[in-house]
Amino acid sequence: TVLEYGTAREVIFRCAVPMDFGDRLRLTNRDGSLDAEAEVMAVQISASETLVAARFTAEVHNWIIK
Repeated sequence: TVLEYGTAREVIFRCAVPMDFGDRLRLTNRDGSLDAEAEVMAVQISASETLVAARFTAEVHNWIIK
């Protein structure tokens, strides 16, 4: 998936997999600068995809800069 928006504490992304409030997930990227657990804080569900807002469960260092 592609992150639509990200800060040092939260991310928003579109997802084809059903998710629900409180679900935990692991976010990683190809270069390894992001490998973190997050908790789903909000979802917006449509017929074809789900928009997910998640908050990292621990501090993530400088992944946006990399």
